[in-house]
Amino acid sequence: MNVDDPAILIQWNANGFNDTAVTNCRNGVPGQTQAAIVNYIVGNGSVNFNGLNTLFLFKNNLAITNCQYQFPSWAHHQAGVADVCLSVCRIN
Repeated sequence: MNVDDPAILIQWNANGFNDTAVTNCRNGVPGQTQAAIVNYIVGNGSVNFNGLNTLFLFKNNLAITNCQYQFPSWAHHQAGVADVCLSVCRIN
C-alpha cells in the first residue's frame, strides 16, 4: 500500500443491523452483518487498516470502484429501515 492509494472511510450505524429482534443481523437474516460487509470489502482487494473496520485501503482506483458498485443488495438503502452506515467517504 502507498500513501496515495484510494480508500473508503465508513461510519457504521448499529441500528441498521438491529432492525428486528435478531441481534446484529440486517432484516433479521443471519449473515447480513457488519462482519459480512467488512469481509466483502476486504475480499474485493482492500486492506482493513489496523483491523478497525472503518478505513479500507485499495491498491488502485479500479479496485475501489468495482467494490463500491457491487455491494450486496441487502446492504443498500431500504425504505423504512435504518441504513447500515451513517456516512461513507471515498478518499482519492
